[in-house]
Amino acid sequence: MVQTPLALHESFTFVGDPFSNQTLYSSDVRVLQQLTITRPIISNFVNQVSQILQAPKVSHYQCVKCILCYVKGTLDFGLTFTRPHQTSILGYSDAHWACFIETG
Repeated sequence: MVQTPLALHESFTFVGDPFSNQTLYSSDVRVLQQLTITRPIISNFVNQVSQILQAPKVSHYQCVKCILCYVKGTLDFGLTFTRPHQTSILGYSDAHWACFIETG
């Protein structure tokens, strides 16, 4: 089982060998985009691999496979929604853009 969706040292660049099957890459990324609804922990990583749909590299697809392995290993995880006794609003933000070297 993979412990995290991607390694902490993982960085995204546009350097490397092109991935030969762009349709497969796009299809897998679309699946991951749908999964972000119930698995918000992968949202940031899916956002990063989604930005490379036009010209993915082999290393980018390896990241997609790593995220898919994480999801496969955590099938029993999920979100449970319950009705609160008291109404309040609480928000979270993830501002970790430093690992995307080309646009960060």
